[in-house]
Amino acid sequence: MTPPAAKTTGRRKTRPSFAPLSPHEAELAVFFVRMAAVLGVQRSVAEIYSLLYASPQPVDFDQIQGRLGMSKGSVSQGLKFLRDHGMILSVKITEHTSQRI
Repeated sequence: MTPPAAKTTGRRKTRPSFAPLSPHEAELAVFFVRMAAVLGVQRSVAEIYSLLYASPQPVDFDQIQGRLGMSKGSVSQGLKFLRDHGMILSVKITEHTSQRI
């Protein structure tokens, strides 16, 4: 059996690292999580929403996952919940549209 370190095929590329939440973003996340608890909404949904709410620019899936330290499944389910409830919009950014932003 080949040791894991010796394998070269099928290995995941390392994910880029993302900046941690700023103090303002972290404080906003705490507020959103508290409000979500009152409404019976999952913590991960509140954390995702707070990050999107505080961002002046669109935030992509990898940034959400990296900055919040969430699994892909949690991010996917959280975004689906927010989209289904009309709280966020999905935007496809292309090279052409990114020049206008």
